[in-house]
Amino acid sequence: MKLCLQRGEVDYNEQDGNFTHFRVDGCLIKDNDVKKCDCLIVFSSRSLTKPVFFTVEFKSSASYDLSNIQSQIQTCLDKISLDLGRYNDKVVPVPVFIAPNHRKHIQRWLLAYRVEYRSMKLLMSHLKTGDNILNALERKD
Repeated sequence: MKLCLQRGEVDYNEQDGNFTHFRVDGCLIKDNDVKKCDCLIVFSSRSLTKPVFFTVEFKSSASYDLSNIQSQIQTCLDKISLDLGRYNDKVVPVPVFIAPNHRKHIQRWLLAYRVEYRSMKLLMSHLKTGDNILNALERKD
């Protein structure tokens, strides 16, 4: 299994629950020609009834193409949905992209770049590099 190159760019406190961090390239999707997100972080805790699947895309600069990010995250959500099959309703998907800085009106722009999971439209959360991944749960629509 490949180690995730961006593992240090996201923070999570092990005391909040159990985190499992997967590098998508090679673990979840092996095709190099497919646009895919960088990581899948699975979070579970006793206070949750379903595990949370964070599909995460990292950008190293403040300039990024939201339609490209949307496509990468959508590919990963489609793969998760396909792999889980009848267990799709047993997880909570949370699409996230992480960059060092975000544009001023990012929250409004994201309304046009929703992703889909089992016919549900999901708003992508945005975090800054080094933020706690659980902050993405607070930003869900």
